[in-house]
Amino acid sequence: MPEIQDRKVIDFFSGKALQDLAQEKIIRLAPELDGLSMLYSNESNPDTFFDMKILCWGLKWNGEVVGLVPWLNQIVPCTEIKDPLNGSWDGYYDKDTDTIFYDAPMHKVVELETAFAYFDDEEDDDITERYPIQKIPDAIGTHAMLMNEDSNSLILTEVNSWQLMNDGTITAMLPDPKKVTTTPILMDDECLYRSDEHPQFRYYFQHHIANQLKNKDPEALDAIALLLEREQEAAQNPASEKENNGSENLEHADNISAVQDAAHEQTDPHSAEGTSTEISTQEPEESTKEQTAELITLRTEHAHDTDDSARDD
Repeated sequence: MPEIQDRKVIDFFSGKALQDLAQEKIIRLAPELDGLSMLYSNESNPDTFFDMKILCWGLKWNGEVVGLVPWLNQIVPCTEIKDPLNGSWDGYYDKDTDTIFYDAPMHKVVELETAFAYFDDEEDDDITERYPIQKIPDAIGTHAMLMNEDSNSLILTEVNSWQLMNDGTITAMLPDPKKVTTTPILMDDECLYRSDEHPQFRYYFQHHIANQLKNKDPEALDAIALLLEREQEAAQNPASEKENNGSENLEHADNISAVQDAAHEQTDPHSAEGTSTEISTQEPEESTKEQTAELITLRTEHAHDTDDSARDD
């Protein structure tokens, strides 16, 4: 039997050859600490650029350096956001100089390449065991949303840090309020757990939208209600889910416009003047709006909380 080439083996979810996927694996991270952001637009707002803070820069195995942002329930390279309905990447943006650019800054490229050369161990092809290879702090105020289905409540908890795993994935580290013994919480604290270990984890939200939700902004809550409603519909109709060909990270066309855009700054990249933040949500049906308060009880987790409804041991 002839040997099967990796390039001929296609990943079902991404549609890419396994060999290509291996080349795109993230192998090193560098936090973005100078306020650089990503610009994107969508068909719902064709004349508007949305400004989203970059979490960090990632070095791929093939040598490419890309900006990374929290997008729905995972960390996504900016350059891979190409859905016209949900959002399409339009470049990187430096507010201080009012500059749009399309390649990673050279100082980040140098930082990543030199750090990888210094810290890299021998490549381990066996990824049957998943473990962290790097930790970075969260510097953009990311929050994780957990869904407590028993009480129909949403729990917003601050992301403490991020871990790059040996398989190239990135996951948030969240504090378990019942296990906090010292503050501030450091990145190696035993009270932290990975978001992908929590069965009730749903989405990541950046600082602005998290605070609008904390303030119980009616339109933001309506948008969340719509997001959860679509999620429930998708769960009840798995056949339609398969038709998406595995692109679940960009599957919520209306929801991205309603929630993800809701609190991101709308930016004119050709003007150095100030930006504005606003909720721009699709109007839900009246019955949905009336039931929003009953369906959703918003609660914020803090490190000092001891609420029994926090994560179970």
